[in-house]
Amino acid sequence: MYTWKIENVKVYKNYDDHTDVIYLVNYSVDYAEAGVGGATLYDKQEVSVSDLSDFTPFDDLTDAIVLGWVENALGTEGMAQKETDARNILNVETKQLNG
Repeated sequence: MYTWKIENVKVYKNYDDHTDVIYLVNYSVDYAEAGVGGATLYDKQEVSVSDLSDFTPFDDLTDAIVLGWVENALGTEGMAQKETDARNILNVETKQLNG
């Protein structure tokens, strides 16, 4: 099972007569599998600020709205790849070389 979460956002304090304009979204993709464990992938997505005609004030934004921006930017294939990457973290381990 995958769970997408907005961790935080970076904003321009003032941009084009607007305040708190999001330009970067930091998100995570959690993967959990019964009997196997879980892993979390952290990543970021830039948000275009070139067209603010549909600007939503920061205080009116929700995680679902911002996650929708990430989904639109990544597309279906990109989202599937991020979920695969999160699952693959379970197959990674760190080892020390002997000498």
